[in-house]
Amino acid sequence: MLADTVLILFISVATALLSEGITYLLVYRTDKFKKLTAEVEKDSKKLEKRKENISDLPRQGGGQKKKMERVEEKLKKS
Repeated sequence: MLADTVLILFISVATALLSEGITYLLVYRTDKFKKLTAEVEKDSKKLEKRKENISDLPRQGGGQKKKMERVEEKLKKS
């Protein structure tokens, strides 16, 4: 009974490690993924900067708000 439990745990851990290794090789190492990750980080920083600038101003300009919404949409698409 205990041996079966240990065997099941070993198989599940081995399968999880194998699947993560394959995912790393096929997805995370690609240039497309790295480029997309860098783009998301850049857009996130840009969005935070715009939010800080808008909160500093007493009145929000319509143009600033629209620009911020466009950056948010681009971030969602990424």
